[in-house]
Amino acid sequence: MALLARKLWLEQASGENNLEYIFSVDNDDDSMQGSGFKFPDNVRICHTSNRGCVDAYNRAAWASTGQILIQVHDDVEPPQDWDLEILKRIPDINAPVLLKVGDGTAPEVNADRPWLPTVAIMTRPFAEKVGGMWYPGYISLYCDDDLGRKAQKDGCFLAADDLVFKHDWQGPTRDETQKRSYSDANREHGEALFRQRAAAGFPDGVWGEVVA
Repeated sequence: MALLARKLWLEQASGENNLEYIFSVDNDDDSMQGSGFKFPDNVRICHTSNRGCVDAYNRAAWASTGQILIQVHDDVEPPQDWDLEILKRIPDINAPVLLKVGDGTAPEVNADRPWLPTVAIMTRPFAEKVGGMWYPGYISLYCDDDLGRKAQKDGCFLAADDLVFKHDWQGPTRDETQKRSYSDANREHGEALFRQRAAAGFPDGVWGEVVA
């Protein structure tokens, strides 16, 4: 599914920009051992600690070199020329910006959380303020709430609901990895950290910080 998502995103891009596509792979992921599977030669790989999806995305972000960072989902369909459309809406890529795009689910989903980014799209200066694509203390849940609320608080939030990255939020049944991300323990951890950070005004994170 990850390679199919990559194929879709690259096909929908304009071809006018240099795109860097990075996969995060758990250090203990042996699912491909002995299968004969190989990533394409032009795919970049970074290895993660298996702490959760936040750590995985952050390690890819820390390894990246681009000026705009984008979280790719395998259940999101980007619009044609999505790279150009993003650049049209961010006037200064050297400024800290979180671009909140539409996901085709309004108003049915998260209508009470207009700050919530289904697809995290940000400039590198904003990612550096956050500490990665997400604040590194999170495991999974509530990281996106924190991201959107921090952007609002810091004056970095830019809404672009007219630009739709279609999210198939009622897609396939969750696999074991996704079930683990949405566990009660991760929900409790995320909610407690979110409340703590909200009370403190969503302080900046530390770029490259690894949380055990």
